[in-house]
Amino acid sequence: MTRKKHPIIDPITVFLSGSRSIQELHPLVQQRLRNILAKNFRVVIGDADGVDTAFQNFFWEHRYPQVVVYCPGARCRNNVGGWPQHHIDVPPHIRGRAFYTQRDKAMAAAADVGFVVWDGKSKGSQANIEEMKRLGKPSLVFHHGAGRFEVIRAGH
Repeated sequence: MTRKKHPIIDPITVFLSGSRSIQELHPLVQQRLRNILAKNFRVVIGDADGVDTAFQNFFWEHRYPQVVVYCPGARCRNNVGGWPQHHIDVPPHIRGRAFYTQRDKAMAAAADVGFVVWDGKSKGSQANIEEMKRLGKPSLVFHHGAGRFEVIRAGH
């Protein structure tokens, strides 16, 4: 039997990800992030340029402490708020997109829900949506070009 999470004892963990091509957060995305702040959810964010850094800037501006930055390998590229870092050991022979996929899979495993800001092209963002589906966890996807949200669940 799975124990239901208690929101104060076990806050929800949100896996934030998205496309590197997106440098600024849409006002609708910022509104959803303010909901995360209000509910004191934990967030896990990658260390990439683009939307990862935009997420980090948002949480730093709000001095939000419930952030963990996930980094593949020994070095984090971006950690705007100096938050705790979770380094993912990646075998030395893994390179390119597969290198960062290791980090993304670890964040998906640690999270209860996903929130993806997608440009409609990024293969990494699409892979994160698929990984959350595979794990049976829902994701809220913001289609940046269309300015709309979509909820993705396993089986969709």
